[in-house]
Amino acid sequence: MSRPTNLPDFKSPPLNEIVLGVQFDQIPGYGLINAGEVWALFKSEYPKVLTQPPTAPIFETFGSARPAQNFHLQIGDAAQHPRFWFMQRDDHELLQFEPTRLMHNWRQIDGVGGEYPRYEYLAERFQKELSALAQFSVDFGKSSLAITQAEISYFNRLYLDEGETEWPFADLRFLSLPSNGVEVGGGAFQRVLTDSQGPVARLYVEYGTNWDSWGKPFILFSHTVRGAPRRGGISGALEFLASGRHIIVESFAELTTEKAHNKWQRTQ
Repeated sequence: MSRPTNLPDFKSPPLNEIVLGVQFDQIPGYGLINAGEVWALFKSEYPKVLTQPPTAPIFETFGSARPAQNFHLQIGDAAQHPRFWFMQRDDHELLQFEPTRLMHNWRQIDGVGGEYPRYEYLAERFQKELSALAQFSVDFGKSSLAITQAEISYFNRLYLDEGETEWPFADLRFLSLPSNGVEVGGGAFQRVLTDSQGPVARLYVEYGTNWDSWGKPFILFSHTVRGAPRRGGISGALEFLASGRHIIVESFAELTTEKAHNKWQRTQ
């Protein structure tokens, strides 16, 4: 995979975390007792395991007169199955696995850092991981992996410049706030993404004040693209994720200021 030449690029982006994920129909016959078999597929690279509360499947729907509300339905074993984090030893990369979801996270760790390895590297890793799970579905469930949704998220931390004391809302082009006295705040908006066949996904943008583990304030500025790939299989999901990445990076550049771009050393 190679980076598109026309995509905005930064030498020092404020990116803190990126998530690539797919949702799929539960593998026939799979139950919680089989979770160890799934971990075995990835254990050599992700030797640590944590359990987290489960999440419900989400489906983007279109055509309603009202704004989208994420529909979800969870029954049977899936409702009792925890969300497993299969983690690298340094915790920078992890896989989230549930009966209907696989997600690959790269993240910085407060006090440890970690250089962003770039989307192409993460997409190639996720492709291999999806392929391993798809083969497990064939071997165990006698069924191909039926991907129903894909999503990609970028989480950026906007910190204050040296000497500044207020929240860095000025990095956001679409906000106009008083120059002082603003303590906390946040908001969100979304838009429908279409192609030649009609609505295909949604872009979700959120921003809000937060503090890192050292007590340093920042604005968490996130973008998510979620929807159903037009083409089936892993290749269709990866095409969707690549398109979503393009939309997110362009939106991030559009919604942040030139001064912030200079700070993050924009090169393209």
